[in-house]
Amino acid sequence: MKNIWLFRTFLLLNVSLICALWKYPSTLLILLLGFSVFILMIERSPVILEIWIKAGVTGAILEIFITLLGVWSYQKSLFVGIPLWLPLFWGNIAIVIIKEFELHKKIEERNARRKPKGI
Repeated sequence: MKNIWLFRTFLLLNVSLICALWKYPSTLLILLLGFSVFILMIERSPVILEIWIKAGVTGAILEIFITLLGVWSYQKSLFVGIPLWLPLFWGNIAIVIIKEFELHKKIEERNARRKPKGI
């Protein structure tokens, strides 16, 4: 998995952008959307796109529910208590998690092939 550092960098950039630009939700929305399009174009997988969409929608619904309960709130919320960029972040993070899982699965499979029989 040669791309794993790309995905890890992608994660760090997403988090860094949020930390730096949360006060500018429109700018953050545009940049995260650009990151999303970029990473989805690299992957070009209908399964990854489906996971990205489901994670974005599910994450947003849970965040809305949590904010409505008063557990926490966002200062710059634009849609039912959450920022518009938040679903993009959830989708992006889901892609990174999937890629990390795939990497660990390949490592385990490789190690299993190298393990001597009887041990």
